[in-house]
Amino acid sequence: MNQCRYTSENGFVCNREVLEDCDLCFWHSSVYKMEDLTELLRKEALNGQGFYLRGLSLQNCELRGLDLRFSLWEGVQFRGVTLIDCNLDFSQWKDSSLENVNFKGCSMQGSMLKQSELKRITYSDSSWENAVLEDIDFESTAMTDLLIASVRLRRVILRRVDFTGTCFQSDRSIEERDYPEWHSCKLIDCLFGGLNLNFFTWENCEFTRTDFLDCSFRRNYFHLCRFYDCSFDGAESLSQECFALSEFNQNSLKNLKVVCPEMKIQSEEV
Repeated sequence: MNQCRYTSENGFVCNREVLEDCDLCFWHSSVYKMEDLTELLRKEALNGQGFYLRGLSLQNCELRGLDLRFSLWEGVQFRGVTLIDCNLDFSQWKDSSLENVNFKGCSMQGSMLKQSELKRITYSDSSWENAVLEDIDFESTAMTDLLIASVRLRRVILRRVDFTGTCFQSDRSIEERDYPEWHSCKLIDCLFGGLNLNFFTWENCEFTRTDFLDCSFRRNYFHLCRFYDCSFDGAESLSQECFALSEFNQNSLKNLKVVCPEMKIQSEEV
């Protein structure tokens, strides 16, 4: 028997035995893993070994306290899966489909999510830091008490996503080709701190007690949005052209005029 030749980015060396004609073990080979691996994952995923979870399909199960750092999830399908207190740092997700999936108390620092579809996803008490989201369509997703820090958004579309108590901090610069779009989203008690929000598009979104602190709004576009008790302290490049048919309650309008006194909005109260 030979030994698996896999070495992860964090220095883990796999010592599982493999067949003579194989270089990698079951977990680190790129073969599709179509069977139900729920129990195996619970037993094996303990040391940040960077599993190659290609084609994995999980339904109606719970994964708790797993160390899945550096893992690659390609072409996976999750339906009705709950992940609790899992470490998904530096994981990569590509061409995957997640539906009715709950992430509770999970960490996704340095992770990358590309060309995937997410529907009815719930993130709570979790964190995304230094991550990259690329060509992603979020739909009917709820994010509660989430930290999103230094996350790069590339051609990301968020549809009917609800954010509650979410903190967005120190975002990387958004380039013109990134074009993040927000459609019919609700943001309650959220904070955008020191962010480059240039080239963002917000369509029919509702903001309640949400603060934009020291943010840049160059070529930012709010269309048919509603603002309740929001603030814009330290805003840069904010002008009337940023708001098209948007509405403000008195507190939001008062706070907005502090940083943009020339604002003349026809509909001044919602």
